[in-house]
Amino acid sequence: MKELNQILKEVEELNNYLVIVEGIRDEKALKELNVYDVKSISGKELNEFIAHLPKTKKIVILTDFDEEGIKLAKKLKKFLKAYGYDVDDAKRKEFRKKFRITKIEELIDLKNTYKKKVSKVE
Repeated sequence: MKELNQILKEVEELNNYLVIVEGIRDEKALKELNVYDVKSISGKELNEFIAHLPKTKKIVILTDFDEEGIKLAKKLKKFLKAYGYDVDDAKRKEFRKKFRITKIEELIDLKNTYKKKVSKVE
């Protein structure tokens, strides 16, 4: 239970940021984990997407950790910084290291795995 609570706490800390993800499933997964300021870039033109972002919050880019997601994260970071946004790259690296996932939507699977472990113990 302690591990599950730690995961949920780490994920909920994202509420201090505007979180950019690749797809709708990633956005849905984070919202299911109580992270609410999440924007999916899926199907959107990069310049138009950035033009509609608020400048009031620091941004965390949580695209997937596969080759495509890593390339997109680098591109997004470059564009966002050029537009004057504050991007927290350390949070992305921290997530990759702590959760050892490839896709952001896998956070739900991780949560469910810990829930099952807890229910077996009880």
